[in-house]
Amino acid sequence: MRVHSREGVRELAARLLRVKLSIRTRLLAFIILAILGPILASGWFAYERTTALVLESASRDMLDIVQAVSGDLDGLLGQAENDLLTLAMLPQLRDLQDTRRYGLKEEAAVLSGQLGELLAGFIARTGRYRSLAFLEPAGQRVVGAGPELPAAEMAELMARSTKTAAGQVALHQLGAALLMVTAVSGKSDAPIGQLVCELNRPGVARMLSHVNYAGVGYAFLADRQGSFLYHPLAEAMGRRTSDFPGQRDWGFTQLGQVPLADPPRSTELYRGDRWVVALRRLSRAPWGVGLAVQKDELIAKERAVGRQMLLALAFVLMLAIAVVSAISRRLTEPISRLVEGTHALARGDLSVRVEATSGDELADLSETFNLMAGNLQEKEASIQQFIRDLRSTQGQLLQAEKLSAVGQLSAGIAHEINNPLGGIILSARIVERASGSAGVLDFELLRKHCGLIGANVSRAQEIIRALLDYSRKSAEELKLVPIDPNPLIEKTVLLLQHELKKRQFHSRLDSRGIIRTDATRLQQIVVNLLVNAVAATGSSGCVTLETADEYFTESDVRQPGVVPRRVSDPPGADNSGRRLPVRAPTLAPPSFAAGDPALRISVTDDGTGIHPDDLSRIFDPFFTTKPPGEGTGLGLSIVLGMVTAMDGCIHVDTELGRGTTMAIKFPVSHTGPPRESSE
Repeated sequence: MRVHSREGVRELAARLLRVKLSIRTRLLAFIILAILGPILASGWFAYERTTALVLESASRDMLDIVQAVSGDLDGLLGQAENDLLTLAMLPQLRDLQDTRRYGLKEEAAVLSGQLGELLAGFIARTGRYRSLAFLEPAGQRVVGAGPELPAAEMAELMARSTKTAAGQVALHQLGAALLMVTAVSGKSDAPIGQLVCELNRPGVARMLSHVNYAGVGYAFLADRQGSFLYHPLAEAMGRRTSDFPGQRDWGFTQLGQVPLADPPRSTELYRGDRWVVALRRLSRAPWGVGLAVQKDELIAKERAVGRQMLLALAFVLMLAIAVVSAISRRLTEPISRLVEGTHALARGDLSVRVEATSGDELADLSETFNLMAGNLQEKEASIQQFIRDLRSTQGQLLQAEKLSAVGQLSAGIAHEINNPLGGIILSARIVERASGSAGVLDFELLRKHCGLIGANVSRAQEIIRALLDYSRKSAEELKLVPIDPNPLIEKTVLLLQHELKKRQFHSRLDSRGIIRTDATRLQQIVVNLLVNAVAATGSSGCVTLETADEYFTESDVRQPGVVPRRVSDPPGADNSGRRLPVRAPTLAPPSFAAGDPALRISVTDDGTGIHPDDLSRIFDPFFTTKPPGEGTGLGLSIVLGMVTAMDGCIHVDTELGRGTTMAIKFPVSHTGPPRESSE
């Protein structure tokens, strides 16, 4: 991640702080950063400092070495100068030149032989020279020992040494040859030729080949342009340092510009990325002797020590990680058990307990957790027992409400049963008279009245069966099954048929939807709504029972669980001509949404309506406007509980003096075949 601003740094820091790390990881990170971090930093600093000190010490030692080697080379060159000047003073050289000038060939030949033997013996004794030769001013070789130089190089040498006077020695480089030249003067001190010696390169090589620093590196000899006059590698001879990868000028150019009379500046130290080079200018030649060592070779021991230190740090790090992990595991294991216990407790496992293995504050915390879990378990058990008792009480209330409704309907039900019983008795008497007469039996009359007896018995059985089904104690748990509510509603109407006959009763069961509901509770809902409608109307009143297919609206699903129970004007306001819609609250968000299909069951009466002051209380338990002894006040409260339990909703539309409509909506699971409207 690239950070371009302070805000980016802050954001990165905030993200790092939000990273969820365990206590063990944080403790381990703290140990590494607080302890091993400084150790690693100090070790790295010590390694770098030691490396720098080693390079400084090696540089000084290398300068001392090249100073000693340059002294040896200067001594070699000084000895060669003395030898050359001594040989230049040999009288045989002048005698040879005189005999040649006067044409004395035999004497010249004898002198040439003697001088050749002398020079050859001198080369053999000293070992410092490859060849010695006496040249006349034109560059022709008069006498000498050792291999001759090519004519072109000889001509170039004579051109360079024309200004060399007697008693002076000039040093020249021709290709790979190192030459020293001095003038030879005659009896009148006039120059008669040049004495040239070529230094023995193997001798110089032997002098430099053993030079190194602690067994590493190599010595070399180069001119002021940086071309090697001697190098351990044969392919490097005559080439510049810049021709090799990883090497540069090494300071030869700067060193070559230093005058010979400036010894303090005759040393140079080059320290590059890969090489350390100590240079010293020779005092007798414009050459430099150097000692080159690669940095890796100089600090090899230190790097080995550094690797050992890194291995030691790695071992310490692993040991620290192991120790810290063991300690942190011992410290955080009780916390981990507490965390697991809280997670189990959050999942509802109240039987979880945390073992306290230590005697510190964590043990106190574990004991407190166990005490809390035990208390919660006891509370949960008492709540479960309370719920069971509540359900039992609720079932008893439901049954009591049913029996209360049965009590209110008992007179009508008795009348409904009495009617078929009266018909049975009348038909039985007619049959009895007919069978007791002396005349011929009227089988047609007997068949007719026996049929009437059977029909009245079936009618009485149907009423009693409906009453028994309604009065049967409901199960505590809801049994939601797909049903068509219309046949159940028709069966329920039988219980109230006597009271409904006294009023104008209209039934329009036009719905086709199939709903998931509890049949027993749906029957109790319809009974309660019809009983309330009958009680609210006079003998000439009108009650309408309807079922229809509709859709849920926004008002049905708005603010689930907190829907207002009352929408009305303030107390004392004029409510004439106003319709007051009320929707009962639900305890949980409904499963339906606006636009979903719904089945509506509504009961409408033209009674007195509900007073606005009572409207907000009609679903409260034990609230009733009936005289004492005529109602329990649980009807609508139970209806509300059953409707919301079956994922339905209730709408109450009421108007004083004009009546009330109680409408219930249930979600439709699927649609059945069409049916004929019933009245």
